[in-house]
Amino acid sequence: MLEVRDAHLGDAGEAAEVLVRSITHLCHDDHQDDPDRIAHWTRNKMPETVARWISDPTLLTLVAVEGTRVVAIGGAKRPDHILLNYVDPSCRLRGASTLLLSLIHISEPTRP
Repeated sequence: MLEVRDAHLGDAGEAAEVLVRSITHLCHDDHQDDPDRIAHWTRNKMPETVARWISDPTLLTLVAVEGTRVVAIGGAKRPDHILLNYVDPSCRLRGASTLLLSLIHISEPTRP
């Protein structure tokens, strides 16, 4: 069963892996399987970068988890400005992305 929650710093590694897998395997229309375009797009998708996003009080960063496994990551600057919405290919078409988007639209970044 999928559950969405605020991302924690401990999620950064798994979330970074989800980002790279999602971009590599699900975004063919955008990168046309060009290795240089994929490398350019994924170069900052590292745990350190994701941890900065999670720690940024101006951002709302959510993860969808199945059990303890991160299967999607979503983020927003404010409810009408989506920054991230990526799902692991193994979890595609199971509602994770839709659930993230619905919660981003009703949530406000409220971290101190």
